[in-house]
Amino acid sequence: MFKSGLCAIKNSWPRLGRRAFASVRYESPSRRLLAFSGVGVAVGSYFSYSQILSDAAPVQDPENLVSVDSSVHSFPVVTSDCLLQTPFQLLGYGIRTVTFLNMKVYALGLYVAREDLPLLKKTLSSVSPEPSQVAFSLRDPALSPQVVELLLSSGVRFSAKIVPVRNTDFNHLRDGLIKSIKSNPKYKELVKRGDGTDEKLSAGLDQLRKAFGARKVTASKNSTLMLQLLSDGKLALSFQQYTTRDKMAEPFSMGVVEEPLIGRLLFLSYLSGAKPLSEPARSKAIDGFISLL
Repeated sequence: MFKSGLCAIKNSWPRLGRRAFASVRYESPSRRLLAFSGVGVAVGSYFSYSQILSDAAPVQDPENLVSVDSSVHSFPVVTSDCLLQTPFQLLGYGIRTVTFLNMKVYALGLYVAREDLPLLKKTLSSVSPEPSQVAFSLRDPALSPQVVELLLSSGVRFSAKIVPVRNTDFNHLRDGLIKSIKSNPKYKELVKRGDGTDEKLSAGLDQLRKAFGARKVTASKNSTLMLQLLSDGKLALSFQQYTTRDKMAEPFSMGVVEEPLIGRLLFLSYLSGAKPLSEPARSKAIDGFISLL
């Protein structure tokens, strides 16, 4: 669906100018995808990846670490920790907050596999050769899920580093992820299909629950929950406990969620939509995407 939509966009470029869309009414996401290719969008300057990171005032080595929040340890710019299959490069980072009190829950880092950077660039360039138009689509509430779905369908591997800002446990982490999945508009759309997709989602959520287990495990502040999206769409989970001696224990694998819809919905929630799980992380991730074009 998305590839055909992109072909329509590219075919429209030679004969459609900005005036053609001066009074466009965006009646559907697919029509909006056609429309934005002719819109001139001012999104400001594009920074190199090092410039993006410099805004964070890293607390240690400015080339290797970035400060996400003063309450937790700095995040690595490039990481292969926590049983990741390949090195991952930081795209964006921020804090996840909940409730009207704006309470901090965890620090979030969004990463992309370094091996997949050429594929990421190729996929985003297929949306538009103009970085400004790619940025526009990634910021648009209706278009951004389509572009992120395109990246996921292309096999680009992402990972999410989740670090609690206060002591918690597996039950809270698990429930938070499940709630995030169910809150995504795409989840509600899939449940209503009536073609068995709801059963796949239910089975996938059970697999996610199984990964966390039935036992209550403490997740201390500064511990790491790593979510790794594999090329086949499966979601690998691993955990590394922060000990009381200011050290990290050995990471261990929690398991793999076989149902691709679960990982897809999570990263759609991180990278797209009107209400991403962390707007600061999503916003910086967009800057990270554009810096790679």
